[in-house]
Amino acid sequence: MTVPHDAALRGGEENMMNDNPCEVLDPNDLSQERFNQILEDLLYEQRASQLLAISGIYEILSEHYNNEVLKRWEAEEEAAFDAYEGRLWADHGPDFCETY
Repeated sequence: MTVPHDAALRGGEENMMNDNPCEVLDPNDLSQERFNQILEDLLYEQRASQLLAISGIYEILSEHYNNEVLKRWEAEEEAAFDAYEGRLWADHGPDFCETY
């Protein structure tokens, strides 16, 4: 017996329904593993801004990634300061270090 494409997506022959195309699928037949696969596919297709707009997601992710966000921000600020300081030294003569 050949498994139709849509039945294969639902988990194979054991999840095939009879040949009645009007029959409603039972959500209880969807395995947790397959649900997770489809959910991951959906999330992969979304932009971060779309995910953060979901109620409660921003709070969870911002708390989870708080330390990493702070580390990245600190690195950005240090790089910006280093660039600024490099321009200061390049724009001034040797006497500048005495007053800096």
